[in-house]
Amino acid sequence: RRPMMPYEAVSYLWGSAELRETIWIGGRWLRVTASVFELLGRLRAAQGRRSQRRGRHEYLWVDAICINQADDVEKSQQVQQMRHVYATARRVIFHLGPPTSDTDLLMEGLWRLQMSSREKQGAGSLEHSLAEEDGEAWRRVRSRLGRRHANVWVRQHNALHELLGRSWFERVWVVQEVWNARDGIVHCGRWAVSCRVFVAAPELLNVHVAGQRKQILDAMPSSPGRLAATTGGQERDLYAMLQSFRNAAATNERDRIYALLGLCGSTEDNGRGPLLTDYTVDEAEVVRNTIAYLCGCSVACLPRDPSATVRSFLSNLPTL
Repeated sequence: RRPMMPYEAVSYLWGSAELRETIWIGGRWLRVTASVFELLGRLRAAQGRRSQRRGRHEYLWVDAICINQADDVEKSQQVQQMRHVYATARRVIFHLGPPTSDTDLLMEGLWRLQMSSREKQGAGSLEHSLAEEDGEAWRRVRSRLGRRHANVWVRQHNALHELLGRSWFERVWVVQEVWNARDGIVHCGRWAVSCRVFVAAPELLNVHVAGQRKQILDAMPSSPGRLAATTGGQERDLYAMLQSFRNAAATNERDRIYALLGLCGSTEDNGRGPLLTDYTVDEAEVVRNTIAYLCGCSVACLPRDPSATVRSFLSNLPTL
């Protein structure tokens, strides 16, 4: 069997679905969204520098390019493989979107903290270095930045608030992408830092994080809270996941259910009948299939309600 080509998967905010830009890929032109175009431009610059140093090409997996979004059958098949895609990626790039002058200042500071810790302790001891001495190292980094910039602490504090307030942290697909990643970096503008360093930022800047944003930070690779957040690698219950993330956002309402299937145990071999990703059925049928699965009954036993929506189903989930 041919060995799998090493690749990096990308987690990003979709934004508008309008295909406004064009890229050259696979010998032909392909129309893409503005967010994908911006993402590829940023990553190309960073990866181009790494490829030159390493003398080889690097490969990216981007869902909007690798999955035909206009083909519901293909999309249904490919989305069922998302867990595998992110779990087998060499690394996942968590792209938070375009930079501002303040987010650049924040990310540069975190990058310098990361470099300082590696120089002092060695790359293999980065976690220990951050845990024991990140406060002092962070003060040194901020002091150096303060020689070039005014109001460094305030600007970095506000920048972290702004980044954590971005819609990327609200996306339901991000939950699976973060949970299944073996390794990852957080990317914004021209800066990228390890998840371990980014997760330390709220404590360093005295920023309170709660709700889904905290769950995502806790589940990032190398985060101190990852073991608890991901239940120690055990299979998760679909009802519990739907309950935990019932307010998460999705462009397609059906994804508020489908995006969580890759985090749960088998949805087929449990005697309840299959629960599979299927974009060829309407929203009401997705709700009906999900209720049948959760209740352990046949779909035929449930009346069909054409007005049923995923939003109303998740709102009423505690009463199920």
